[in-house]
This record gives sequence, structure tokens and C-alpha cells, in this order.
Amino acid sequence: MKRPAKTYKIEQEIPLPRKKVWDLLANTDHLNRLIGLFPIQYSLPQDNESLIYREIRAKVAGMIPLEWREYPFVWTKFRYYAVERVYTSGPLKRFYGGVELEDAATILPNGEHATAVRLFADFTPANVLGIAAIPLVGKRSMKKTMDYCESYLKLSSTTGGKGDLPQPSFNTKANTGTLEERIIKLRGLTINSKAVDLLHHFIVHGGDEEVANMRPYELAARWNVEKDELLRLFLYATKEGVLNLSWELMCPNCRVSKVRISSLQDLNPDFHCDLCGVEYEANFDRYVELRFRVAPAVRKSTRSVYCIGGPFLTPHVLSQFHVKPGVMADFEFPYFQDDVRLRVVGSNDILSLTDKAESSRSVSLQTNGWALDAISRPEPGSRLQIENQREKTVIVVLEKIEWDEKAVTAAKVTTMHEFRDLFSSEVLSPGEEIQIENTTLLFSDLKGSTELYEIVGDAHAYSNVRRHFDYLSEWITHHSGSIVKTIGDAVMAVFYKPEDAVKAAYDIHAKLEEFNTALPEREQITVKMGLHHGPAIVVNSNDRIDYFGRTVNIAARIQGKSDGEGFVLSDELFRQREVTAFLREKKVHTEIFQTELKGIGEKTELVQVVL
Repeated sequence: MKRPAKTYKIEQEIPLPRKKVWDLLANTDHLNRLIGLFPIQYSLPQDNESLIYREIRAKVAGMIPLEWREYPFVWTKFRYYAVERVYTSGPLKRFYGGVELEDAATILPNGEHATAVRLFADFTPANVLGIAAIPLVGKRSMKKTMDYCESYLKLSSTTGGKGDLPQPSFNTKANTGTLEERIIKLRGLTINSKAVDLLHHFIVHGGDEEVANMRPYELAARWNVEKDELLRLFLYATKEGVLNLSWELMCPNCRVSKVRISSLQDLNPDFHCDLCGVEYEANFDRYVELRFRVAPAVRKSTRSVYCIGGPFLTPHVLSQFHVKPGVMADFEFPYFQDDVRLRVVGSNDILSLTDKAESSRSVSLQTNGWALDAISRPEPGSRLQIENQREKTVIVVLEKIEWDEKAVTAAKVTTMHEFRDLFSSEVLSPGEEIQIENTTLLFSDLKGSTELYEIVGDAHAYSNVRRHFDYLSEWITHHSGSIVKTIGDAVMAVFYKPEDAVKAAYDIHAKLEEFNTALPEREQITVKMGLHHGPAIVVNSNDRIDYFGRTVNIAARIQGKSDGEGFVLSDELFRQREVTAFLREKKVHTEIFQTELKGIGEKTELVQVVL
């Protein structure tokens, strides 16, 4: 017997900006925990060639089994989301529901609009039990969703802006004795005490899923602290047994973690994403992300899953929608300033949106991809028609091209001297090689070191060399770099940001006269430096992270072209926007010249920088 759907709607004005309400309600995994739903298990159906749904299993109250097909959420960020579930067992036959957000007329004290929140849901019962359960469970869940926003407002007024989320009552509790002992050790280090307090508070009051999956840069934005300062705290907290670190292997398309490993030694560069249907190689720039979780001795935590497809999981996706076969979908282009593109989930066909392409109000998705390579970016609010000429429904996403700025990548953290010092055993397995697309290398050497040894003797000269290593290390680490190794009197250092490497070279050269004042005139040193930027290979060399490849070789050769009167940059590094801006600010003299580098086999354009 066919049973009609029960439709419910709830509307309420929430005195929070729309972006904040979105952040709360789009975090569907946490929301489902709080409103009393249940953990789930999921899998890809074997016959699901289109990757259009997941098979979900759960138990209500740990007893009543539920199984359903969950179709991908549809949403436009900050405006709405919805999801459809078709049940194959249990008291329900179908659920379709979601959230709509609009600016309300009310103006908040900060000048922004309050938010009009509309919840909607259609419940189709499968049997008598479903008819009875829908008003009790379904409608109550919607009411609890509104209550969640109210609870957040109350909590915010009492926690001093820590950004705490309301938590379910079943969260595990911290082992306060052990935690206090280890926090005291952290306070003894030269670390921002405010950041230590915030971490302490978070470990005690954060949700189970939050303390099991911490992203330092994300928390830094939430807590309003400097992001690298918080990352350093997390590294020291791991060393003191407050946290554990892990590495997440991220898919380059959906940008969701596919594998979690506890050590770089377990890193296999080849991975598969079942959602996107692609094989890919991990690289340090984007696809290997460092995250943290609370240490079990401090607090037990779990990563039970309550929702697999909410917008919060893929924050780079600005809009996601389904297009049925043979249908011309009408898509309203939202307002976003980011560089964006359209991508088909699964086949990963890309449609570029650029001002350089011809404008078009419609585009076709054919069997072998988009009919056009690119179209002009539509104006916000304009309509774009997408025709699906394929035989199956496709999922299309509008996504940011730029990678997540809140990710702590392996490329970043392995350039930090704190990481290399505290976790010297965190290296790749012998023989493994991982690509890094962008890194900046600085090579230095002492000018006339051979004569120095002859003049003052080996022991005294070596003492001065050691002091010069300390001097270089001071400025390299000051500018967020790390010494990879010393080679005789030479140093090889690595930096994540190109401008940091140039700033370090500038200060090393600018402060050298002051360093030399402590030495007799015949023992004073001159440092030659060369810098280059480009791709490299990360390897395990003598149980330390090291870098090899053409970029490394060129950087070493560039150092040989320095006379110590300044430092020498590759043209590639010199033309980095932040580097050019820094050198212009410092009003240095630059001289471009061409030369041959040994073993490179072609003339290379270099830049001599003189202070």
C-alpha cells in the first residue's frame, strides 16, 4: 500500500550572520551527533558504476536496523543544502530534507544581517511503525537542529570567543591528572601561553570527533592565534605526549582523506580514490597533510561517522548538483570571488571558467567530456544551462581551484626546524621517493676557508666554522627555514616560502659585519650564497629527510657563482611576486647576468643581489 509523505517545515530567525549559521549547520557529522542520530557504516555498491550513491547501515538505539541508499548532497555554499535517502529496510521508505538560509531584515550589532533559517523535510513511511515514528523522531530532530543554534549562542557568550561547539553528553572525558602534568611541561617552554590555554581547553571540552582529528591552521583561525605559532605548539605537545600526529593522504580531486598513516615510513606514494575513480601519486605539496589527535593517555577519542556527504567535508566545493540524463539543468551561478571551475565527479572532466574564454549561457557534457574546454566566467546571479548527454545521472561541482590554505602539508612542516629536530625519525622508508612540486633551497659556503685553516690552524678554524654554522642556523630558523645538512664548510637549507629564503639570505649578509666584529681581522669570514626555487624529490638519506633532483643541483651551482659581496638568485626565484616585493622594499641593487652552470648544459640567467 502506498503511503503519502509527511512534510514538515520550521522557520526561525537566528541572530548570527549567514556564514556562521552555515558553518554550524553544514557540519552535518557533528550536528547529527548532537541531535541524537546514530553512527553509520557505509560502502560502495558493487554494481554502482556511476558512483551516484552510497549504501549506508545503522541501528536506531543500537537495536532497530536501518539500511538506505544515500545520494550525494546538493548545495550552494551559504545558501542551502539538501539530501535524499532511499531506504531498503526499516520503518522509512524515503527521506528528502535540508536547510535554506537567507539574510533577515534584522541588523546585528556588528552591522551584518541576522539569518532566516528554514528547515524542510519529507518523510515517506514504509509501514505502520514509520507512520508512528515520523512525528516523534523526524519532527523532533528538526526542532533540535534549531535548538543547536540557540545552544551555540549561549555557549559563545560564556566561553570568551573560543569557538566551542555544543557537545553531546556521551563525549569521553579527559584524564585531567595526566593532562595537567603534560600541560605544565608545555608551559615551561617558550610558547605562547594563550595558545597553550586554548589547546588545554579544547582537549577537555572539544567533541570526540574534534579531538580525534585536529587541523592546527583551522583551529588557529577559530582561536585567532598566529597559525605557525600554533603549529609549533602542536609539535611540542606531541613530543610531550599530549597529542599524536598522523598523516592524511588526500585525493587531488575530492580533496577528502583516503588513508590515514601514523608515520611517513608507512607512506606508499600510489593511492586510489573510490569516489573519484582515480589512481594518483601522493606528493608533499598537497596530498600529504599533517593532522593531530589527542593522545590516548590524555583522553580516549573515537572517529565514529555520523554523516558521509555533508558540505563541511569538502569546503572547497562551492556548489554541488545532480544533472539527470538527457536533461538541460538550469544552474544559477553564485557570488564568489575565488578562481573556480566546474568538474564532473567520477569522470573528473574539467570545464575552465576564465575571463579569457568566450561567453556562453549553455554547455553540453558529452560522453567524452565537456563540449568546450572553457567558457567565460558567468556573472553572479546569471543562469548557466548544463546539458547531460550521457546515459546516467552525473554530479557536477563548482569548486575553488586554489588548494586548502588551512592544510598543514608535508611540504610545509618538513621545512620547519622544530619538526626536523623533534621528529628526526619521521622519514620515508628507504628507497621511497616522493615528489614535491615547489621548494626553495639555499646553499652557502665560506669564501677562503682553506686559507683560514692554514692561517689559524685546524682546531681554531673549525671552531670559527662551527660558530658560523650557528649564525646561519639562527637566521635560517628565524625565517621559518631548516638546515638539511652541512657539507664541509657549506650549508644546505630548505624553505617552504620563497620569500622566507631570500629574507634569510638578506639578513645573513646584512648582519655579517656585526658577527665578524667578534673575530680578529684575519679570521673574519665571507659567506657565499645561492638560492633556487622549483620541484624536487624527497628521500630518506641516512635516516633524515633530504632533497635531490635538478633544483638541488642548480641551487648548489648558483652558490658557486657568488663572490660573497651579496647573494645570487635564480631568475625563477627572483620573479616570484613576494620576492620581488621584498627586494624592492629593501632597495637593494640587482644585476641580471647569464652564465653557464657546471653540469647543466645551457646558459642560465641569474640575479646578483647587493645590499
